Amino acid sequence: MEPLYHYTSVERWLMIEESGYLRPTESNLSQTREHAGPDVVWLTTDPVGANGHGLGATLDGTDKTAVRITVELPAGQVHNWKDWAIRRGIDRQWLARLSKSGGSSTWRVVEGPVTREFWTDVHVRADAAG
Repeated sequence: MEPLYHYTSVERWLMIEESGYLRPTESNLSQTREHAGPDVVWLTTDPVGANGHGLGATLDGTDKTAVRITVELPAGQVHNWKDWAIRRGIDRQWLARLSKSGGSSTWRVVEGPVTREFWTDVHVRADAAG
């Protein structure tokens, strides 16, 4: 198992910590239809968030890079997002647009929640701990 990382805001981390799991969200398989594919937990292989990963422009203005949750999952549960999306029938033009948002080669997805038992570390950036 290689470590993978889930980034979130301090505000969302508090809810995650209380619930004990990372909740699946929109898989972004369609530009026009919500939840066109199974919801997923978004992960990355990038331990420092160097590529942005599309986390910078949140609708609610929170800093989704403030908290890094390290997870280790069995390999069979983790999918390379781009390969997974192509297998699921994503529109090629939409795939190209999403891939430009930063770090897409590092994106991984898991179908279903990731429970606390798979978290190996939680790091809150010092400047975000406020």
